[in-house]
Amino acid sequence: MEQDYLCPVDHSDSRARVLRHLRRVGLASRVELTEAVGLTKGTMTGLIADLLARGILIEQQSMAAGRGRPRVMLAINSRAAYALGFFPMHDGTALIDILDLQGTRVFSQRVEFHVPALEELVSLLGDRLQAIMARAPVETGRVRAIGIVMPAHLDRDRGIIHWMPPYGAHAPLPVTRALQQRLDLPISLENRATVLARGEHWFGEPAVADHFTMIALMEMGMGAACYVDGRLQGGFHGLNNEFAHVKVAFEGGRPCHCGGTGCLAAYVTPPAIASALAEARGHKRPKRDDYTILFQQALADAVQGVPDALAIIERAGRALGTAMASHINAHDPGRVIVASLNEPFLRMVEPVVRSTLEQQLLPVLRLNTVLEFRPVTLEALMRGTAALALERLYRLS
Repeated sequence: MEQDYLCPVDHSDSRARVLRHLRRVGLASRVELTEAVGLTKGTMTGLIADLLARGILIEQQSMAAGRGRPRVMLAINSRAAYALGFFPMHDGTALIDILDLQGTRVFSQRVEFHVPALEELVSLLGDRLQAIMARAPVETGRVRAIGIVMPAHLDRDRGIIHWMPPYGAHAPLPVTRALQQRLDLPISLENRATVLARGEHWFGEPAVADHFTMIALMEMGMGAACYVDGRLQGGFHGLNNEFAHVKVAFEGGRPCHCGGTGCLAAYVTPPAIASALAEARGHKRPKRDDYTILFQQALADAVQGVPDALAIIERAGRALGTAMASHINAHDPGRVIVASLNEPFLRMVEPVVRSTLEQQLLPVLRLNTVLEFRPVTLEALMRGTAALALERLYRLS
């Protein structure tokens, strides 16, 4: 008779911390695990007993040094359950991964995923997820949690999309609730900046993966996410971080797609740079289909030293540096990662961002904040999606 590996969500955070640590180190004794996770001995004893009884953890003997008795070590039973990660691309496809409890990819597929209208999103998602689970090489019913990434402004606590381009203004869309009713599985919903940060937390260097800020510059937009003491920070209403709408100008600030003015997004994103270039050259405001072409033109012209393009790119760097300085001065994240899908743009603005921070950071933070600039890779996005799915699975295990 198959065991039920899921249980009511009591002590879910403690379970997740235990399993995350074991995933990182592979094997640990009870004493090592208690010290590393920071739980009381009594709490850890009960938690481990429960995870062993349900097959989530297994015991392994490790030879002790000298003539001592073999040590009993704990490890994750990787095949106890599986998680599924769903990541839509901008080319009308989506990447789907199924991972075991250790985070190893056991199945991966790219499927067509074009959503002509937002009201069709839940139905199409449900169809794709059911089809994948039906043909994946995993025992029926072993997929126990799903993580879904959307390029949207959303409430991750309630699984609601509030705004997602290119669909314009729309009523809140309760994606998680509708999918959970259809699939009878727990669903987690995040945006791409947040899953990049999750991937860094789960798969980055343990010594620095618990306290940092990730700023992500994507194809058309941007976002950010913050980890403090190993916890992803969220707002009172569950909304994802909207670093794009930090104000960097007020009198005469450039208009933003949110309806406000002076937002960081109005200076740094490809649509903003494309619009600024068209404006500087006396052209009409570009259409959505022209954003990428004009953005690439701005980069190419800036490299050649064309004054208007160079000024627009430098202004983007100053705006980003100003917003980062406000965040660092207010929150002291210790480490800030700026990641971009467009590496040439990243390299172009990095010196401007650094010089702006040099001017605007408090002296102690200027000396002690670690800055990293890196390209966004597909592997990083998929690691983050895996972390999203596994986090939900660990909390349920």
